[in-house]
Amino acid sequence: FSLSGTIDPQGNISGTASPGSGLVMTFAGVLDSARSSISLGNYTFKGGCADGDSGALTGVRFKPVTGIYSGTLGDTAVSADLTQSNLGQKPNGYLHVSGTVTYTSPTCSEVFAIKESWLAGSYIQLSLTAKDGTSTGVYGRVVDSTASQLDLADLEGGCGSGGYGTLTQQ
Repeated sequence: FSLSGTIDPQGNISGTASPGSGLVMTFAGVLDSARSSISLGNYTFKGGCADGDSGALTGVRFKPVTGIYSGTLGDTAVSADLTQSNLGQKPNGYLHVSGTVTYTSPTCSEVFAIKESWLAGSYIQLSLTAKDGTSTGVYGRVVDSTASQLDLADLEGGCGSGGYGTLTQQ
């Protein structure tokens, strides 16, 4: 959707976003000196089903989820080679992550390709498919703005029992 606004020399921002259907969001805040976070912000919606909604606004720029991440999900060793891009960005604002995820347990070893992905802020979800058609999904969060850790869950058990865990960027 369309976004317009201004940033003055002191880092004060103000803007308007309009996704259509008569809905308009106005916002204001203060950028830090590195231009990587917004504080003291507020937003207000006019029109549509959110008419009158308002509140505090903060924001942090996240580094791309790109690189080799490894750790465990439950009792399964996992290594993920991930690349974030805005290519294939979904119309609802989610970013795209491509790559492969390798599961290794005492009973199996499987390489999954990322079939679909959803990434927005700290939220990440990956739909995985192996060459033999086996599929699983993982979801969770990017722990901090450096994107050095992913807290994930695979409740379907891609290769083994599945579970929760943390993958750390190598």
